[in-house]
This record gives sequence, C-alpha cells and structure tokens, in this order.
Amino acid sequence: MIVSASQTDGTINPSQEYAFGNVLGWLNFGVPTGGVQVTDNVLTGYVWSSNYGWINLAPPTSGVTNDGNGTLRGYAWGENIGWINFGGVVINGLGIFTGTATAGNGSTITFNCGNCAVSTDWRPASERNNGHYSCSANSCVANSNGPYTSSNCNNACSAPTGGGGGGGGGGGGGGGPSPTTVPQAAMTISGSAYPLSTITVLKDAQIAAQSISGPDGNFSVTINDLTLGSYVFSVYAQDSNGNRSTLFTFPVSFSTSATSNVSGVFLSPTISVDKQEVKQGDTIVIFGQSAPNAKVTINIHSSQTLQVQTTSTSSGAYLYDLDTSPLELGSHAAISRTAKGNLLSDDSVSASFVVGDQNINAAPRSTSPIKGDLNGDGHVNLVDFSILAYWYGKANPPVAYRLDGKTTIDFTDFSIMAYYWTG
Repeated sequence: MIVSASQTDGTINPSQEYAFGNVLGWLNFGVPTGGVQVTDNVLTGYVWSSNYGWINLAPPTSGVTNDGNGTLRGYAWGENIGWINFGGVVINGLGIFTGTATAGNGSTITFNCGNCAVSTDWRPASERNNGHYSCSANSCVANSNGPYTSSNCNNACSAPTGGGGGGGGGGGGGGGPSPTTVPQAAMTISGSAYPLSTITVLKDAQIAAQSISGPDGNFSVTINDLTLGSYVFSVYAQDSNGNRSTLFTFPVSFSTSATSNVSGVFLSPTISVDKQEVKQGDTIVIFGQSAPNAKVTINIHSSQTLQVQTTSTSSGAYLYDLDTSPLELGSHAAISRTAKGNLLSDDSVSASFVVGDQNINAAPRSTSPIKGDLNGDGHVNLVDFSILAYWYGKANPPVAYRLDGKTTIDFTDFSIMAYYWTG
C-alpha cells in the first residue's frame, strides 16, 4: 500500500477552511500565516477568528491532541476568548472535521453547518491501513474488500471541494468567506413613536441604524448584512427637545439567511417638568411627546401615588398642569406611559422635582457631555448601565465606554458611573 505523506502530516484544504462560532464569528483554519497542521498526535498552528483574533491550537500549557483516529481532545487558547474545548470534535475518514467545540464563555464552534466546512488531507490511521483504498499523488484506487466507491475513494485521498468559502485578507490573518458564500441575515423593526422623531436601533449596544418616523409617528428600520449568530437589539426615539424614550430591547438569533421581522414596537413617551422645585399649592407643568392622539397616563410617585391622564395632540405633544396641593413636601418623580388601541407602552424615564416653599425653574438641558452618559442623552441612568453591563468582561470594548481608561470594563467603571448618576 502506498500512503501519501499528507495523510500523516496534513494541512487544511483551502476550499474547506471555515468553521462558524455563534459568538466568535467565522473561524479560518486555512490562513497561510496560521500554519495549521494535523498529525497523528496533535494539531498545531493558529486559527483566525473574525471577531476575536488569533486562536492558538498548541498553547504551552495545553493544546489540541489527536488519538490517531481523528478523535480530538484538549484545549486551544485565544487571547481575547480564553480556552476552547475541542473534546466534541472528530475528524472522519474523509478528513472532514465534525462535531462542536465549546469556548469558556459557553459559546460554540460548529464545523459542519450548511455554509461551513473544514477538511484536511490527514487521514485516520485506521483508514490508511484497512485496505479500503490506496493513495498516491492524490489518486485513488478502491480495493474490492473496502466500502468505498471510486467516487468517495477519491475524496478520501484528496479532501472534497466546496463549502466554507474563499480566503482573503483582513487583520493580517485572513478574512471571512467570499461574499457569495457568507450567509447573511436581515432584521426589520417597525412600530410607532412620535411624529418626525429620530429612531435609533442599537445592535449589541452599538448604533446599527437610524431613521425618522413619519408624520403619523410610524417607523420601519431595516438592518442588512448580519452575520449568523445571536444579537441583542434595542430601539429608542428622540423627541424634538432632545429627550429620549426608554429602550425597547429584545434578543434575536439568526441560524439561516433570512429576514426577521419585529413589528408592533410601541415606544414609551418622553417626559419633562418645567420646575425643579415648585412651591406647594402651585402648578407644575408636566409635558413630553408620545404617539399622536393617544391617551397618556402620568403617575406621580410620592408617599401615595397620584395618577392623572391627558391626551396627546396630532403632533404627539402632551401637557398637564398639575396642582401640587395634594403632594407633601419633599422629592417626587413623574413617569408617563401611552395607550393607543390595544397597544400599551413601557414607562418613560422619570422626571424628578421637589415640592418646597419656592419656585425654581428647571435647568436648561445641558449640551456638555457627562461622564458615564454612554448614549449621549444628557442623563446617566439605567440605559447607560445596561450598555456598560453588556461590555463587562468582554474584549475590546469601545474606548468611550472605558470610564477608567483601562482596556476592559470592570467594577471601577461602574463606580465612576455611579458617581455621575443622574437618574
């Protein structure tokens, strides 16, 4: 029997070199500078992740091992992702990687999805010596006592073509599959906000798209070219005074190339007050914007909640003159929500004021940036906290979110945000 050297010291087939991670994105096992090799004992070299950079298959304290028959064990290491367990991966008799690897953060790497495949010219020892076929210079002869046909015998000598996608540049380590093979998804989000308001869509706490709602307050935003995987989307509206709704947040997972539609989004109203302190018994004006021609319910939180209602105009504006006689001295907070038809919004952000012995007008909206105001709405509140929490412990957070100037988000950043908290 003739056995080609590549069957015992294999490389990655350049036409089948991509696995896919639900967090790591595309993983290129065939980057020329990565030098991935498969032997009877180990896997060596580096894999390039489109989201997290280089992954070392043979780190000093561990490494991915091969039992000689294609069953892999052990751990690879990525500087930005940590340990990756290859215990669920097997290289079959045709040199094709099968199964799933698992990263320390619980994310998975799939080798045989619909649009990904990784194969090598290395072959399991049992397949080289069982008399099923003979290989020489990538040609193959199926032996009569073996299960292989002439067609899949050729595949056993030289890894099959197709799948995965082509090479390319990017980050010095090879890019993702070619545009014709990368599966892409899309997301369309539609709903109601305030007439002619700015609609912003966040994808994993980063701005993904912006649009303007129509005169009726309705909007529709489409985000294209989404790599398959899981995301957290958030939507908010900004009114004519620069105030923002609360975030409408939802997770979405894409496993196929399709457009996902989320409709019926009904964003919360905005709210402001005309005084930061009001003399007990005088009137304080509560105002904001909501969906047009809708019922707006305002709750005043104090020792006992006071509830009042008003209706927004065709432009979405609403206003209520609140008599403060029933309110005790001290701090209070107003929160509004909108109802229209069978739709009910979430609560707005709160607008705080004090009932005291004098009238003090509300301070003008500040145009200076506040440390910790990650979404730029002039407040440091739960919206900013949720953005910071998303990036906690993750690699390469945006520089603007690193409140302490370090390379990662940690408890120091949360302490700084708490110091500047406005609510």
